[in-house]
Amino acid sequence: MKKVMLFSLVTLALASCTKDYTCECTNTSAYNGVADDPYTTNVVLEDVSKKTVSNSLDCVSYEGTSTDSDGDVYTYKTDCTVTKN
Repeated sequence: MKKVMLFSLVTLALASCTKDYTCECTNTSAYNGVADDPYTTNVVLEDVSKKTVSNSLDCVSYEGTSTDSDGDVYTYKTDCTVTKN
């Protein structure tokens, strides 16, 4: 009986630690100062912990700039937010 009760408690504890999250990222870019239309991507991460979401490559904010050999400049930015479903 003790084993069944312990198993039930462990299962309940693990189930309450994981949730479904949505990572929404807004992506912007520009080429030589001319901006493209921003667009949004959504990734749903099911039955995971918040720590897993924050470490997911699908939900990383970043920005950068690169210049090619002709001097053309490309800038990009991805800004992500996490919400619990």
